[in-house]
Amino acid sequence: VCFESRLQASWKSYYMFENQCNQSDTHGWEVNFILFIVMVTQVSLYGVKVWGCIISLNAWNEIEKIQKMF
Repeated sequence: VCFESRLQASWKSYYMFENQCNQSDTHGWEVNFILFIVMVTQVSLYGVKVWGCIISLNAWNEIEKIQKMF
């Protein structure tokens, strides 16, 4: 349950990140990378110490899809 909510929140924050970058016309790699770390990675990995050890490889792949989209 915790993983599912993290995954859903991660996708939501990723799309918010994309929209904000497009609206502000941010195209620099360094700026986008820092914003991704702050806005998306922090949301994705929140509480990973609690739920990270009990999820499957497929679940980790779902999380990594967000990073691959970036």
